[in-house]
Amino acid sequence: MTAILQIIFDALSLGSLYALGALGIALIFGVMRLVNFAHGDYISFCVFAMLWPSIDAAAVVFAGNLPTFILIPLILAIGAGLSVVSEVLVFRRFRNANPATMMIASFALGFVIKHFLLMLFSSRPKSIDLWSNLSLPVEIAGARIPLLQVITIIITIVILLALTAFLKRTRYGLEMRAAAENFTMARMLGVRANRVIMLAFAISGMLAAAIGLILAPVR
Repeated sequence: MTAILQIIFDALSLGSLYALGALGIALIFGVMRLVNFAHGDYISFCVFAMLWPSIDAAAVVFAGNLPTFILIPLILAIGAGLSVVSEVLVFRRFRNANPATMMIASFALGFVIKHFLLMLFSSRPKSIDLWSNLSLPVEIAGARIPLLQVITIIITIVILLALTAFLKRTRYGLEMRAAAENFTMARMLGVRANRVIMLAFAISGMLAAAIGLILAPVR
């Protein structure tokens, strides 16, 4: 029974990360019909953003030097900002293009982000001293589960509930749902395209940043 419980928590923890990634991609696809292949590079950018002050160091301890209440909003803002900037500079120029063109643009964006990070940090191994106590196990029904796994599952549930409430109970959420259903009709009814798309990209970027924050403490 203990082994089965351990497997369930492992599956739920890994599945939570996939769920957060899928949500970020689905938001953009729902509004723009774009599969953003650069989403994974947003996650990488947010992780490497924690290493910024120590570019040349092989082992970096920057993230552990910032208070959690500053680090988390900062990384979420970086993820949202990167996503919105990519929409303004790249995807906005291809809104009237066919889906294949937009897909290739997302590949190109991911290529640029990846090699920008390689240029700054090189390919040498890096480490982050971040929330090391999260690797400690907690006992649940006889199974010893890493605290990070439990927190990952809880965070994912909270994000899912918050996003559901946002989409169902707020004006901006209703506009995003309307745009996902019929973007042309939504614009005719007064929905501002740029605002809806930028909001979708911002939320998608924050979800990517959340994944980065969860992956960073993994040993």
